[in-house]
Amino acid sequence: MLLSRTASVCLTVLAVILSPCANAGESSSGVRCPNPPDGWKLVWSDEFGGRGVPNPSSWSYHVGNGFNPGLGDFQGWGNGEWEWYRPENCTLSNGQLVLQADYSLTPTTIAGRNWYQRSCRITTQGKRAFKYGRIEARIAAPHAAGAWPAFWMLGTSSGGTFTPNRRVPIEHYDTMVPNWASCGEIDILEKRNYENLNTNNAFWDLRTGVFPWTFGQNANYGSTSDVDDMSAFHVYAIEWDATFIKWFVDGRQTHIIDITPATLEEFHKPFYLVLDLALAGQFPQMNPDPAEFPLKMRVDYVRVYERRRTR
Repeated sequence: MLLSRTASVCLTVLAVILSPCANAGESSSGVRCPNPPDGWKLVWSDEFGGRGVPNPSSWSYHVGNGFNPGLGDFQGWGNGEWEWYRPENCTLSNGQLVLQADYSLTPTTIAGRNWYQRSCRITTQGKRAFKYGRIEARIAAPHAAGAWPAFWMLGTSSGGTFTPNRRVPIEHYDTMVPNWASCGEIDILEKRNYENLNTNNAFWDLRTGVFPWTFGQNANYGSTSDVDDMSAFHVYAIEWDATFIKWFVDGRQTHIIDITPATLEEFHKPFYLVLDLALAGQFPQMNPDPAEFPLKMRVDYVRVYERRRTR
């Protein structure tokens, strides 16, 4: 059974204007807002109420297959992914954000290449960014060959383009981020194929500062944890402060990293959010099966909290 829904009034503007849902309980408008965990204060959320399209004040899109200007070609977002991301593959339905992947036996030809799969990658890049706090989402991820659903974050120094307009031509595409991993990356949910393993990663650059990608200068600290049936809804979260990043599934801590070393300065800057349903590539290492499409990744809500101050 789904958690109770809140209306779009629950969208808040971080550190500028707090909506009726900035505090737990009943709002002045009569909207029932989510109860925050103990010690936390809700500062922004999207409850994905109603039908239609994601709120354009919060969400943009990464479109295409990750064009690398340095190579002059598509690189599958650096991972060898197969899909062509499109905004219309993200919709609201039954109080959820739905990221749908489609497979067509008739390809779309763009830039001299044939694209058979479409999916969606949605982001708060350029619109909302967060530094420290509790970031969580309630997600049901698909079981399928080659499926790679993810909920993750990138530092705002990442660069790369994004698309705020849903009505872009089919041949439109965005460019990959040039400053990975010195921008920092935090993976809250990553799943592949039919597994019920959640992969948690933190990527950074071994140097101090922001640099274009350089071979041999990237570090990662990751782990995996068993989750009971990831095709069902679970709450995936991090708690992030000046000392640690801690990962949780349904309130159970699964991973932790100390971010106090000087070369992890990436994690003391703002990050934006990304949700996507990728297909194939280096992580799944399995080709999609056309018979399993369409695939759907469902997101019940995304919420961001800050620590309550104690006197």
